[in-house]
Amino acid sequence: MPLRQTTVSVVSLLEQSGVDWAVPDFSILFLRPTTLDVTIPYRGPKDAFHLLAQIPVNEDIAIITANGAYDIRAWNDAIADRGAAAIIQSRRNARPWKPDTVGTRTHNEFRQASKHLGRALWRNWSGYHRRSRVETKMNFGKLLGQRLMSRDFDRPLAEVQIGAAVLNRFTALGIPMAVAVG
Repeated sequence: MPLRQTTVSVVSLLEQSGVDWAVPDFSILFLRPTTLDVTIPYRGPKDAFHLLAQIPVNEDIAIITANGAYDIRAWNDAIADRGAAAIIQSRRNARPWKPDTVGTRTHNEFRQASKHLGRALWRNWSGYHRRSRVETKMNFGKLLGQRLMSRDFDRPLAEVQIGAAVLNRFTALGIPMAVAVG
């Protein structure tokens, strides 16, 4: 949202909430991100990461989940070489690969299971459905702003960090709290 519209929206929200707070001018909002220090809390994994690249070799990787575009030998072999489980949905026209590596054997097993169970059951059985949760969260991030408004070099980073902090806050507000009864 452009900064002038943001200012007007914030004024409107504060008036509706009955809060008498001063709202900064849009020009202050434009200049502020370069000096703004946004800290996004990081909750590291308890056991292992669920990523591949950028992870040091000494870190454990538990699971890599990817769509059919990553159903190629190089990815399957790289994931297997790191000792991680690959949950990659095989392409609809996938053929069996020669089972000469762990990655190719995994591909063949998932291909066969998907063919036997059907794609929908395979997704639940394998845990592939978790990937859709990640995609949904990424879509929320995109909805916060379709593009970066800042043109200065330092400001887009702060803009992305602010968006991530807002998204994390919204997520925290929407997570249900389960309480044992009885």
